[in-house]
Amino acid sequence: MPVYTVAGTLLDIDFEVPELAPAPGPSARAWTLRRSDELAGGELERITELRLPSGTLWGIIETGDHGYRLTYPDRAEVDVEPASRRVRYRARPELSEPTVSHLLVNQVLPYLLVADGVLVLHAACVALDGKAVAFVGPTGMGKSSLAAAFVQRGAELLADDIVPLVEQEDGPYLVAPVYPGLRLWPDSAAFFAGAADELPTVADYTDKRRWDGLGGPSPDLRLPLVAVVAPGNEPEPGRPEVRIGRLRGADAFMTLAEHSFRLERRGRARHDADLERFTRLAERVPVHLIEYARRYDLLPTVLEAIEEAVGPET
Repeated sequence: MPVYTVAGTLLDIDFEVPELAPAPGPSARAWTLRRSDELAGGELERITELRLPSGTLWGIIETGDHGYRLTYPDRAEVDVEPASRRVRYRARPELSEPTVSHLLVNQVLPYLLVADGVLVLHAACVALDGKAVAFVGPTGMGKSSLAAAFVQRGAELLADDIVPLVEQEDGPYLVAPVYPGLRLWPDSAAFFAGAADELPTVADYTDKRRWDGLGGPSPDLRLPLVAVVAPGNEPEPGRPEVRIGRLRGADAFMTLAEHSFRLERRGRARHDADLERFTRLAERVPVHLIEYARRYDLLPTVLEAIEEAVGPET
């Protein structure tokens, strides 16, 4: 079976995932991902629900004696067993292989990294002059489009959707590259890649397109994270078309906490650990909110505003 590496975590998967980097060799510490008709039995307790900005239920996270179950309604169920580092997934038979791959890589993989103790942002990320800038936000807010715009200007793509952070005791947070591809809505795919219809769809249930083969740094490289940028709402009429400002205190903390992957959210100890972790991140990495009119002709101005805001750090 193919073995891949992401941020130091090894994945032994029962099908090929070309966008992931191959591992040097097999390892007993690899997570094994296998299709199975039999999932864990026993009672499950719901931890949280994952919803799209529209309010539509997207996923459910539950816990049981075996570990965790991730359910994507009408698509797949996935059991994550941290003790044995085993993942069993049961997907609807009508789902295509690219769809199953997308669910496992974009939805399940970040939780495996979290189970390994990695802090993972739901973000896109690019390298500017050898330093990482991440764009966080819910689906549809334009973080992948901002990354694509920077890539068009010569930046290196580090990740889309999944940004693993390596914390150093004395030093910056480091970003580990994931895969050199973007997931774009058709209009953005047409603008950045030239023709949306010529790009494959991400999955059976979405119109998003895959823009792959963008190159990128070695998966072993670690780049310092110097800024996080959150796309906000479009400005109201009469306000500047582009406005960027730094978030501080609770606003920075909440932006990072809300746009991260977390498995266990219950209990005082868990809350205390998250409070400490995201407070430390917010204190050490500047977080900026950018509000801009969603027009492609305005992107050069948007990118210049971002570069100017993060310039002292990069």
